[in-house]
Amino acid sequence: MTPRRGSGGEHDDLPGLQAERTRLSWERAALAAVVNGALLLLRHTQGWVVLAPAMFGLVLALALALVGTRRARRIPSGAHPVRTARGPVLISGTAVALFGMTVLALLSFATP
Repeated sequence: MTPRRGSGGEHDDLPGLQAERTRLSWERAALAAVVNGALLLLRHTQGWVVLAPAMFGLVLALALALVGTRRARRIPSGAHPVRTARGPVLISGTAVALFGMTVLALLSFATP
């Protein structure tokens, strides 16, 4: 089998890899949200000021994992996705960016 022009190799065409890559990318984002929430809890013990964003990070991680699983199931085996993920990507991207800015602000400006 010869690789297509512009592809990363012969394994790009194997059935099921699109769904696997989709699921793994959403899971990486979920893991990042959990780790950032844990950083807040480990670094600061200032009550609800830190607990609220940390809990939001946990909820965000669960939502990202669910969206990733749902998106991976929608991708037909061996084919390209029929529908775009514009809505979930915009919503989750905005939530992750806001969460990241909140974590950065709390870790940078708050005293431990």
